[in-house]
Amino acid sequence: MADARQAAILFADEFQALDGLQQNEPRLFEVLHFLLATPDAEADQLSCGMAILFAALGGAPPPQDRARALCRELIPQWGCASVPVDESLVQTQSQRLALAYVLAWLRVAGSNSVLPPWVRLGHPLTGDLINRLREVPCHPVDCAYCRRVHNSQEQLHTFFGFDAFRAMPQSTTGGSL
Repeated sequence: MADARQAAILFADEFQALDGLQQNEPRLFEVLHFLLATPDAEADQLSCGMAILFAALGGAPPPQDRARALCRELIPQWGCASVPVDESLVQTQSQRLALAYVLAWLRVAGSNSVLPPWVRLGHPLTGDLINRLREVPCHPVDCAYCRRVHNSQEQLHTFFGFDAFRAMPQSTTGGSL
């Protein structure tokens, strides 16, 4: 019986947190509504349960085009803007769950955050997508994330307070070691 009470307390906390997300970050709430409550089949219990939960909080799931557009707005805040957010990311439940985990994780992840092993093992697409969004620099100049995070000069200043690498000692080509 105590386990049931603890589960009810946890559910109430999560419900309240999801309601807070709806109030404070409505675009992310809307995307998660689509990603978590869109079933692959009518018998998809997880998605049906999530649909009931989101319905209790109000609102209807956005259409896929709207959800993808919201992802394109949100992802550049936390990762590479050049990674395409197309239909291939949301075709199956496993893809939608992976994208939901990615968005939730990126929102709170720092530069040294680690994806929980149970997520990485249970949803391998999550790690792949995080790698594409965070670890592989793109080349377009309009991607603020890659220009900031994959820029050695910027990182030197951020972590050590230096504006440039030392000119001495010099390498054989005359540049900094």
